[in-house]
Amino acid sequence: MILSIDAIAVLGECKSVEAQPERRKIGKVKKIKQTLRVEQRLPRKLPMDIAPAITNGISEPDLEETSPEIKRLTKLIESNPRNAAAFRARGFIYYFDGKYDLAIADSTKAITLNPKDAEAYNNRGLAYDQENQLKRAIADYSQALAINPKYTEVYFNRGSSYLRKKNFQRAIADFTKAIRIYPEYLNAYAYRGLAYSENKQFKLAIADTTKCIELEPEDAGNYLRRGIDYVEDGKYNEGIADFSKAIELNPKLVDVYLSRGLAYFDKSDYEKAIADYSKILELNSLFTIAYYFRGNAI
Repeated sequence: MILSIDAIAVLGECKSVEAQPERRKIGKVKKIKQTLRVEQRLPRKLPMDIAPAITNGISEPDLEETSPEIKRLTKLIESNPRNAAAFRARGFIYYFDGKYDLAIADSTKAITLNPKDAEAYNNRGLAYDQENQLKRAIADYSQALAINPKYTEVYFNRGSSYLRKKNFQRAIADFTKAIRIYPEYLNAYAYRGLAYSENKQFKLAIADTTKCIELEPEDAGNYLRRGIDYVEDGKYNEGIADFSKAIELNPKLVDVYLSRGLAYFDKSDYEKAIADYSKILELNSLFTIAYYFRGNAI
């Protein structure tokens, strides 16, 4: 049985689920990525160089103390209302603070003052993306690339928007372009791997996540993602080995116990599956879906 998103949501409302009279096959863990919301485990999408260009007296913004930065940039704008770089910098800080409407307004002003400002288009695209205005985000990223075809981060950002639109081929193409420019680009490998996985190209997904492991061998999330793709490719032993490595690196990562438990269940190793589901409840008694899976394995 493959659980739908709706079924999982309903189960999440329950305090416990009565054990089923017979075990029902879950089936190759095909819904793990949806259940675990894989994108939440991927690195946050931010520009590689978070500071706007240092021009017109605009120094690198302090993203740890955004309020003083907003005040400093606002004073610069008041003293020179045509300071495009100040609008761009303030807009990016607004983006970083989650004030996307203000980020869009400032980025638009920067673009009006300097239509060749690729960073302003990128920053506005990021804000549009967060507002789920993906068509506008992609248009801004494309304009930024028309101005600067070597802007690595914009290929990544546009690829991320295509991925959210489930346009996997275009997403893969953009992530590939980013990797060609910057071969050690961890985020691009991670997101391209997810795009390959969503497109059922599991071997290519595994190759990309393997590269992520090479770049960050101590990140449990990399092993979790590769393990999921191994399982979806029918390679349960490899998947379980990756889940176990992830647990070794982070013994409190509930997602991994769920993934390994489902893999054990599909291999009919119910005792080990029950142990993993029980561990989930030990770590988080409110993770109620584990009651369902454990009950199904008894």
